[in-house]
Amino acid sequence: MIDTLYRDAPSALHRYDSRLKLFLLPLLLIIFFLPLGTAAVCAYTLTFILLTMAVLGFREVLMPLKAIFPLLILITILTPFFHRAGEPLLETGGIVLLTDEGAAETLVYIARFSGISLLFFLFFRTTAMENILLGLSWYRLPYNMTLVISIALRYIPHLAGLYGQIKAAHALRCGINDELPCRRKRGRIGGLFPILVSLVIQSVKTIPTLTMALELKGIGRSNPRSRCRRLESPANIRMQLFFTLVLLVLMLSALVVFLTN
Repeated sequence: MIDTLYRDAPSALHRYDSRLKLFLLPLLLIIFFLPLGTAAVCAYTLTFILLTMAVLGFREVLMPLKAIFPLLILITILTPFFHRAGEPLLETGGIVLLTDEGAAETLVYIARFSGISLLFFLFFRTTAMENILLGLSWYRLPYNMTLVISIALRYIPHLAGLYGQIKAAHALRCGINDELPCRRKRGRIGGLFPILVSLVIQSVKTIPTLTMALELKGIGRSNPRSRCRRLESPANIRMQLFFTLVLLVLMLSALVVFLTN
């Protein structure tokens, strides 16, 4: 299970120290859950969209948004029905379908969910998994816990890659005169079941490989574990520390202004 979202690139964010990223990640995440206004949440999410475009490119922005697009549609449909207060914006037959407060709440949920997805995508896309684990170890996290986190973080990309491989393998089984799956009456839903069955079987078959990998990494061993690689500080660590401190001061200042108002 070596699948990861990391893609190497010569950007400043790729060279940013993983320990500082791990320090900033929960702080940046907390801001999404503060009771901010609609404009503030949308502006905060737009910041991560622009940062992702600047570091990774426009196509990379669409990648996490496409993954959560069905959930965004579900939020758009269901949220207005649970927020009925405010001035009606859309009604039919005397039934109010959308109010101004419901629209604002829907926009906040969409911006918050998209921003969180982009934040984690940007983190894992620009930080190697080995550096993440070494950074967690630097914060004195137990080694077994770092392995659990490693497996949890790798598992979803692993299943996503495995799903794509199985889907391509099923597509190759079609003959020349066979009807295309997209033109069948049941379409994608009918062809999804055999792919999911194959995915479950293949996932179960990876259990022995995962067990051997954990044994090689020292699970169950009583003697002290040696390290073959250490996390080295980048050449511009002072500049990174200064930037982290400035960003921390700005976040705290914005929080103080919000609480006082």
